[in-house]
Amino acid sequence: MRTDKSSSSIIIEGLANGSITINRVEEFKKILDEYPDNPFVNRLFADFLKKSRSFANAIKRYRKAYELFMAEGETLLAIAALFELWGIIAPAPYDFRSLHSKLRRRDSHNSVIAEFFAKMSYPELRAMTSRLVKVRAEADEIVQDPSEAEDSLFFVISGELVKSPVGNEVEKYAVVQYLKANDHFGDHFPWDIKRPSPYLIRATTSAELLKIAKEDFIALFEEHPNLKGAIKKLINFQLIPDKEKPEKFFRKTSRRHLSISLVLEIIDPEAGRHPLIVKGFSEDISLGGARIIVDPRYRDIPVDGIIGRKTKLRVSLPDESVNVSIMGKIAWSKNTEIDGQQTCALGVQFNEMPARLRGSMIIFVNAVGTLYQNETKHRHRDI
Repeated sequence: MRTDKSSSSIIIEGLANGSITINRVEEFKKILDEYPDNPFVNRLFADFLKKSRSFANAIKRYRKAYELFMAEGETLLAIAALFELWGIIAPAPYDFRSLHSKLRRRDSHNSVIAEFFAKMSYPELRAMTSRLVKVRAEADEIVQDPSEAEDSLFFVISGELVKSPVGNEVEKYAVVQYLKANDHFGDHFPWDIKRPSPYLIRATTSAELLKIAKEDFIALFEEHPNLKGAIKKLINFQLIPDKEKPEKFFRKTSRRHLSISLVLEIIDPEAGRHPLIVKGFSEDISLGGARIIVDPRYRDIPVDGIIGRKTKLRVSLPDESVNVSIMGKIAWSKNTEIDGQQTCALGVQFNEMPARLRGSMIIFVNAVGTLYQNETKHRHRDI
């Protein structure tokens, strides 16, 4: 019997965050039957094969995962797959040339970090990748302790971390900023002065990161001076609020990619008043929040007056027999379009809660998205 697609989606989420473990090749192959071109499945299967010392098959899967991630513009995930591959077989000059060529051929990038790597010259890219180290952090692990020097720059490949303030009165789960894929930290200048970190970085899920020692970066600046300007641009971009970032990192959207239908209740700050109800869609809801495309029928909401308001995001099964509500606040808004209709995108930042509970809720939400997708496909087949 073939694995149900919604069940497979939950399994993929669980494999990625470490809550589910598969110990048999046959089980992975069932998922691959459903998702042969899913880069995450190919990467996870490659990891399994590598641990099982089936190196020849692992190499094939890592190469496929690399190609698929690169095709989707997921540069850090592609490089991470390459690093795992190079842990089995040492890279040849062709491998660096191929990576540089693929990055150069893309005319747009889905993150400023992807653009950062793509704009490097071949010597810069080869020098940079030779000094990067891939590290893994488990849920609740401290990645940057404020008692230790901030001596490395980190790029987040996958998973989620939080940056918390330093101080004796700060609670363990106090949050200043969520860090997710394509974010970075450890970027305080000047890099040649060692000082304690001004914050604590804690992983809230299993996370993969690329790390480069600041001493190595300083050496790279001597050899490749253009890198210094590039890294400063990267750092400055992270300081810009999402609503002010360049439009190219907020792509125009087609409804077929927006698999999760949802309702957003925007709480009125004045007691006793009814919340503003907005319907919309999202292609992905992460542990830290969601980017919601407002249904064009609700596009006339008073955008300027809702930033910072508390919200309740509600996602239901298609028959509405079960629903999940997640509390948060509106962090930003931006004009966009969906299938040629003008509307807006809203950024919702979720309230902090225990990592395991949040993880279970997000798995449910994305599984609901898969159910909606499958229902849409079946309707199209019946027409």
